[in-house]
Amino acid sequence: MQDALDICMKAMEEFACGIASIPVDNAARGVAAELCKRLGGMTFVSRDPAHSLDLLSKDLVKTLVVKSVMAEAKEVRDFVKIDRIDSIRLEGAESGELEQTWTAVNMVDTRMDLSYDFIKAARLQHEFVKLLWGNEAF
Repeated sequence: MQDALDICMKAMEEFACGIASIPVDNAARGVAAELCKRLGGMTFVSRDPAHSLDLLSKDLVKTLVVKSVMAEAKEVRDFVKIDRIDSIRLEGAESGELEQTWTAVNMVDTRMDLSYDFIKAARLQHEFVKLLWGNEAF
């Protein structure tokens, strides 16, 4: 809270004006409301207009095409995140068998803006999975 207050006070001083609105998503609404009280004046909390862009991706994920892509990416992620399999990946990187190695990432299903990173990280497992079948530890 103090950091946010300091940032707002510095901005008001630098731009010689008050702050009219603090746009936030739902999760930050309570903190922003308290910040507005501390700032005084006519400051109010508003919904971040960019937050509505999330609605497009949330609707998009309901389509069959995206559902199937996400399901395949989850299968890859779940497979390569198994401790035994991930250990093989790390050993391959240390021995030089894998020139580059990427880690598969998890994604919170409600945060569709992370879907690109999630799918890209799953796709980057390709070289490792190709080498995996011939690995003795596998």
